[in-house]
Amino acid sequence: MVRKFLVFEISEEEDHSWTATCSSEDIFTEGTNFRHLKNNVEEAVRAHFQGENHHKLTIHLDKMVAEISVLA
Repeated sequence: MVRKFLVFEISEEEDHSWTATCSSEDIFTEGTNFRHLKNNVEEAVRAHFQGENHHKLTIHLDKMVAEISVLA
């Protein structure tokens, strides 16, 4: 059995809502709080891989702790 790992970068927005973007698939979702975001990620993954074996997927939510801009 091949296991697929999905890594999501999550960040808290200025209005305190949360967003999640998958690094390897075209999946994006948001939530009003972290628990809502987690539920929305699971739902978005199920929808994206509709008809495939969901038990073979591992989801990792990675919180972005800092964003750095480098000026050239």
